[in-house]
Amino acid sequence: MEDTKTQNNPKIEAIFELKITEDKLSVFLSCPSVNDNAEEFSQQVLGRLDEMKVKIKPDIEPLLKVLNEAKTKGKDIADYALVKGVPPIMPVHGKIEWSGDYFNEGYYVDPETKRIDFHRQLGDPNVEKDVLLAKVVYDKQGKDGRDVFGKTISVPKPKKVLLQGGPNVLWDEKACAFISKVAGRVVQRGHIVDVDETMFVKDGVGVESGNIEHKGSVIIDGDIDSEFCVDVFGDVEVRGLVYACDIKCGGNLTCKEGINENIAKKVTVNGDILAKYIMNATIEAHGQIIANREIFQSKIKSKSEVHCKQGRVLGGEIMAAKGIFVGEAGSKGNANTLLIAGIDFQLQNKLKSNDENIKKLKDALKKLKPVYKKLSNMKNYLKADQKEKLTELEFKIYETEDGIESLEKENKEVRKEIYSNKKATIIIYDMVYPGVVLRVFDSQYIIENALAGPIVAGIDPVTGEIALSSDVKED
Repeated sequence: MEDTKTQNNPKIEAIFELKITEDKLSVFLSCPSVNDNAEEFSQQVLGRLDEMKVKIKPDIEPLLKVLNEAKTKGKDIADYALVKGVPPIMPVHGKIEWSGDYFNEGYYVDPETKRIDFHRQLGDPNVEKDVLLAKVVYDKQGKDGRDVFGKTISVPKPKKVLLQGGPNVLWDEKACAFISKVAGRVVQRGHIVDVDETMFVKDGVGVESGNIEHKGSVIIDGDIDSEFCVDVFGDVEVRGLVYACDIKCGGNLTCKEGINENIAKKVTVNGDILAKYIMNATIEAHGQIIANREIFQSKIKSKSEVHCKQGRVLGGEIMAAKGIFVGEAGSKGNANTLLIAGIDFQLQNKLKSNDENIKKLKDALKKLKPVYKKLSNMKNYLKADQKEKLTELEFKIYETEDGIESLEKENKEVRKEIYSNKKATIIIYDMVYPGVVLRVFDSQYIIENALAGPIVAGIDPVTGEIALSSDVKED
């Protein structure tokens, strides 16, 4: 912003320029050397500052000194900092400086072949005892500033660090750092960082080991025999085969030799699943499910994606909220294979459960209201215990109506989440055979003739029906 004027005065005619910086924190003065009264000239400058509505006044003494020096030397004044505001001091946001790449869930990609090695994760969560895990940089308050017009320049509040150590992590006050107390795998659950001690099960899970229950991570150096249970809070790595057993895994499940399950048994995983193949299994996972070779006659549900790009899916039912990616689907023998994308099984279950509860509450309300109405009409004639019952009924009706309203509100949000998966796709890279049913969101397509891939099945935004194309867009 600039203001250049010729000041007319009976005693002095001064030419000067006052320039306000873009950040409004300074006013600069530029002018030729002053040949007459410097004090009178400074008053004209102050008058111009008033016209410009500059609230912060300059210190006259330094200004007079600069004017007199310019006059003595016969030099012009250029960009003299006449007025200065108060610059804001920005806050320092709290942050966590991790000492290692503990949480990277990506996989190594061969630079030459561009193939993904699903056995090799980029992140390494394993640490030894007494290792520095993370340093904490504390937040620091900033300070508001003031521009030359007297207006406050506000600064935001600093972001705080929300991190605490778990049972296996030590806080070092001097270093402002978290240190591992044990060897294991670094995990972060919400605002808690901890180290899961890894349990090593030699010779697999069977008669000698019994069922496995562990709060950390587990490495099973062998098979998991039929009829045994594995219930682990962290990750599970199985170096042998998984037979007909029940598995509950709070982290990721890696089955290096594959899963030979039984439909009656169930594998439930909060993270990802990686297996060489999956046969006759019932699986539910929050994360991705990756099978390198085959998924055979299995019932699989994922809140994320299912991948079998280099293999085939034969028979069974696969449901994945974010998408399904397979090499081959079905077989020449016309095996019934159902692929469902865009459906989140947990949200569907939640919606179903809520609807059932709403119905129960509404049925209860139908019974409560007539009784309440009858007692209300006789209010003046009721005994003390009957009046108490009336009050209880009134509260119960309010509680029931509130419960219905709360569930209906929750259902509204659940439906929004369900709808967000409508853009999911099914991609078949090599071949799809007759008998395969493709379902995306609420639309279905039955394959009647063998088709060579790549085939992309997704919802057409215009028709709302499944449309097939060969346009594969890889990330």
